[in-house]
Amino acid sequence: MTSRFFRRRIVSWGIFSGLILGSLGALAEDLSPKSYEYKFENLTNATGFNCMLALFISNFPAPEFVNVRLRLDKSPSLPEGGMSLSMDVGEQIWRNGVFSGVKKTPIRQINFSAPSFNSAGRMVDADPGDGGRFQLTKESDTMSQFLLAFVQGGFTVQFTRVNGTAPRGYVIEQGPPSQVTQQFNMCLQKIQ
Repeated sequence: MTSRFFRRRIVSWGIFSGLILGSLGALAEDLSPKSYEYKFENLTNATGFNCMLALFISNFPAPEFVNVRLRLDKSPSLPEGGMSLSMDVGEQIWRNGVFSGVKKTPIRQINFSAPSFNSAGRMVDADPGDGGRFQLTKESDTMSQFLLAFVQGGFTVQFTRVNGTAPRGYVIEQGPPSQVTQQFNMCLQKIQ
């Protein structure tokens, strides 16, 4: 009776420990990047307006490089626009101490989270077919909250590699510098 009791306890403890350790492997790893930089791009052309804030994340000397883009697109023929979050991940390639390019790393899931906004469930997830991911929305409240959270900083961008089990995230403490934000705002004014 006593040995059966202890065997059950040991088996239960083993199952419990396995579940706990297994779930720890799937926890997100959020890092503070070594460097990141914001840029503004106006990709407006005859087919429509496109204002973009780009965030380039590098964790040198680790080879990972992340390109995050917030885009606002509007066609002149449509009454409303849309906003998207897109992300591409790659490994920086160095040869003889000289940067020689980036090898794209396919990802299967992305997320943007801040104290005031989380893209999960609020933006539609899509696969552009090039190894990256994007999320989009046409809801004006969601667009406003996402844009405000992005420019304020203090957010985390996460992704999961195609062959990975746990998400990797980068904590971005600062929003874009005022010059970049001003350029983006000028582009937005042309759309409205």
